[in-house]
Parts: sequence; structure tokens; C-alpha cells
Amino acid sequence: MSDAEPVRLAHLSCIHCGAAQFDADLLSATVANINRSRPDLVLVAGNLTEHGYEWEYEEAQGYLDQIEAPLIVVPGSDDSRNVGFVHYEHLFGDRYRAHRLELPNARSRAIDTDGVTVVALDSSEPDLADGRIGREWYPWLRERLDAPTDVKVVLLHHHVVAIPGAGREATVIQDAGDMLALLSELAVDVI
Repeated sequence: MSDAEPVRLAHLSCIHCGAAQFDADLLSATVANINRSRPDLVLVAGNLTEHGYEWEYEEAQGYLDQIEAPLIVVPGSDDSRNVGFVHYEHLFGDRYRAHRLELPNARSRAIDTDGVTVVALDSSEPDLADGRIGREWYPWLRERLDAPTDVKVVLLHHHVVAIPGAGREATVIQDAGDMLALLSELAVDVI
């Protein structure tokens, strides 16, 4: 990777291992494409599974383990079904985490940032399609995003704003207004 190369993030979501429409060949090709693009980080925004079952998580983990870049994963609404959040934590760890990608000096100067801070938030609720973060996490989020010169990324499964023309209003987190205000205040670059 050259000193002037931009930061490359790959985003993957809605794998749905265990679903009738799951296509193993398509996911394998996606993993190969991600590896060819050599991203700095791969962000996986949930719905790894269809029903939150342990075997579905294990299948998803098998594919994600083939990705050569560092992974940051959060659960989605389907992942928290059937106590899936327990399987998630067993296989992937904390449902709320922060990761900082520090850039070498020459690369940092070339793209005018010291690094990339990614904060991953579990917006899922057990056995519900609805999502929320909850104000109890706002101080934690504020503390993790206290890197004024970093590119700031927040990763979550549910939307913070409705997607026009997509009929996705139902997948907006319950505390979207408060969350959007906080993310604006913290000068988050990518959600």
C-alpha cells in the first residue's frame, strides 16, 4: 500500500446464513472480491443469520474468517432472535466496540487525517425487528469518538434516517432524532 493511498473500507450486511435464499457461491465470490480490493477494514452491519441459531452463526463465521482484512462486526435484528445475541457474543465478542486504525505518518499527511475511528453499536433488540441504541450508550459513544483529527465512522444495523423511496421507515432506530443530533455534534463522517 502506498503512502498516498486512500483509506479503503468494505461494507457487508445481510448475509442471512440459514435463509432459504442464501447463496453460498455468491457469498464466496463476495469474500474473494473483498480480499482482492485489499481494504483497511471490513465493516459487517449485521443480519449474519436468518434466525439467530448457533449453527447459522458458525456458518457465517466460516465465511467471515476467510476475509483477510480486520473485521468489525455488529449484530442485526435477525441475529438477536432465539437468544442469538448469546451466540453472537460467544463467536464475535462484544456487541459494542471501538476500533482505531492509526495511519503511518506519510499516509496520514497525504490524506490529511491521523486515523479512522470506528464505533460499532448493537442496535438490535431480542426477538424484535425494531432497533434502538438508548441514551445510556451516548456517553460511551461520545468518549470513543473523541479523536478530533480522525475520520469517524459509526456502524450499526438499523437506519438513523429513513431511506427515501425504499419503504425502509420501519428499520429506523427508535431514538433516531436524539442519535442523529449526537452524531452531528460529534462530527461523525460516515454512518
